[in-house]
Amino acid sequence: ELAHIILGHPTDKKNDPSLERQADRYAAEILMPVDEVKLLVSKLNIDELAKYFQVSNQAMYIRLKELNFVE
Repeated sequence: ELAHIILGHPTDKKNDPSLERQADRYAAEILMPVDEVKLLVSKLNIDELAKYFQVSNQAMYIRLKELNFVE
């Protein structure tokens, strides 16, 4: 929800799929910075990565997929 506020999304369009994707991407970049993920992806498994970044395994998997580390 914080990403919606930071990005200035209108509150009446909170369920807009494109705004949701934008907010999700923004949050992922804050919580799981690409440079840090790149440094750790070869050293830790997905469970360890999720724990390190304090996110769910699902969020970690999605981030790894977005960065082309998994299919």
